[in-house]
Amino acid sequence: MMIKKYIILILVSFSFSIVFCQEGKKDTGFFDNDDIEDIIYYEFFANQVDGPYYKCKIICGNKREYNFDLGVGFEGIAFFNCSRGCIETYQERVGMSGFETNEIYIFKKEYDNWILEKSETTYIGGKKEDYKPKVPTGIDGREYEIKKVMKKK
Repeated sequence: MMIKKYIILILVSFSFSIVFCQEGKKDTGFFDNDDIEDIIYYEFFANQVDGPYYKCKIICGNKREYNFDLGVGFEGIAFFNCSRGCIETYQERVGMSGFETNEIYIFKKEYDNWILEKSETTYIGGKKEDYKPKVPTGIDGREYEIKKVMKKK
């Protein structure tokens, strides 16, 4: 009977350590274009259907929260505050087929989202690829319609 209690105690302790030790990461910056510091929390997940992604939460200094999933090519990302209202992500893969990818997102009030401004990938050997979306695309992957302005005659 005593052995069963120890086994149960060990299993509960092990489960507790697995659940609570898989903590995400956090960075700070002025992500939403004001003078109050914000916090971004992010944690890596992978599944067979959607591939690897990060669950992200930005808690703004004014207590507003933004939650989104950020799709990535593999585990390992860094978030930077490139200026007020700007989030830059950086990924690096080493090895023979290595590369670096930088993406810049700018907070736009009209979309209430960070919009992808530029994505640049540099491969081993120096080849660069730049990408700018044709339609405004949020950090959460949402695509927005471009509103056409009618000219008065």
